Amino acid sequence: EYTALWVDIQIARELPDPRKAFKSILVAIEMALGRDLPALKQPSHETLLEDPSSAILKCLMELSAEAPRPLVLFFDEADGLVGEAMVSFLTQLRTGYIARSNQAFPRSIALIGMRQVRDYILTTEDRRALSWLGTTSPFNITAEAATLRPFTSKDVEELLGQHTHETGQVFEREAIDLVFELSRGQPWLVNALADLAVDRFAPDR
Repeated sequence: EYTALWVDIQIARELPDPRKAFKSILVAIEMALGRDLPALKQPSHETLLEDPSSAILKCLMELSAEAPRPLVLFFDEADGLVGEAMVSFLTQLRTGYIARSNQAFPRSIALIGMRQVRDYILTTEDRRALSWLGTTSPFNITAEAATLRPFTSKDVEELLGQHTHETGQVFEREAIDLVFELSRGQPWLVNALADLAVDRFAPDR
């Protein structure tokens, strides 16, 4: 029913300059397309970046027009964007979404991160510079917000079991219990501890 694309935009983390941040995001989109939707061709980066204030908007419009079904996008690590780049990114998404009945645009976009959109960080200087936004703030783009609940001990066991199934590397019972004890099921911490265990402490599968 839909064409879905997952894009990890962490390479644009901490880049307040829109041109630099959006260049990185366009590269991330291109990589995601090559991985999951190679038939969809991304517009020219150089052409899009001639005007950074519309680069993301135009890219998503063109991709949506080319997609065989309504496009759904998942932007992972979206809360790593900062300053002017973050505000411009959200503004472009909001602009496209509002006008989607008259032009091609993704059917839905999910922004995935550790914070809700309204909790994205702005410096005092950024807030002063954006005071003109008033009630049409780019932060007013949330249709629905969902928070991942803490994992139970059983959830942690199931997650680590997926690693064992895929690699053959076994987490002993004591290790599973320790991951849960140290993290209390906080999803990011569970993932971080497991990643540390298999990539640093026991990289030999």
